[in-house]
Amino acid sequence: MLLTLEVARHDPRTFDEVLDWLFTNGRWINVARLSALSDADRICAPEVLGAVAATLSRRDKTPKWRNLAARLKPLPDKPPDALFRKNGQPLFVPGSEPDAIFKSYGLLRTPVQTRGLSSPVLPSLLSEWSPANFMFKARALFGVSIRADVFTFVVLQGASNPTRIARELGYSQRRVQDALVDMTSAGVCHIID
Repeated sequence: MLLTLEVARHDPRTFDEVLDWLFTNGRWINVARLSALSDADRICAPEVLGAVAATLSRRDKTPKWRNLAARLKPLPDKPPDALFRKNGQPLFVPGSEPDAIFKSYGLLRTPVQTRGLSSPVLPSLLSEWSPANFMFKARALFGVSIRADVFTFVVLQGASNPTRIARELGYSQRRVQDALVDMTSAGVCHIID
């Protein structure tokens, strides 16, 4: 999602389709993991992710998006710049009405208007057990948490160690180890030295 948000800054329609998908399916996104990946990879500009999180927090009243938005809020003295560019040129027309949320993150774009065409990933995926949707199912089953993500990794990748799992998923090795210990206690997996 981070790469898609950054690349979609060259295509406003694609960017808004990502927002539309998030409006429908954002509840299944692990924001703690997303935040850790954002900090580690620096693929997506923090103000873009912050503005998206703030936009999502208007519809999703859980604290996850609101907390991410607050953490990524830029300094107020940053002059606004166009969110979208094509061939290096800004796509925001001066004098246009800017979206208030994006403007508060230093980004100029017209007000967000999605088409509402995105389908929910669940329950439409409940009948199919493919690797592409396994994590969504695990998150529905265990909650949107590290435990669901580690479980998915172990089921799809097989035996591994906490360091590799942490690196692949973007979590700390300690948190992965704790999740594996809990799953071992439940008899779901076994830790191998």
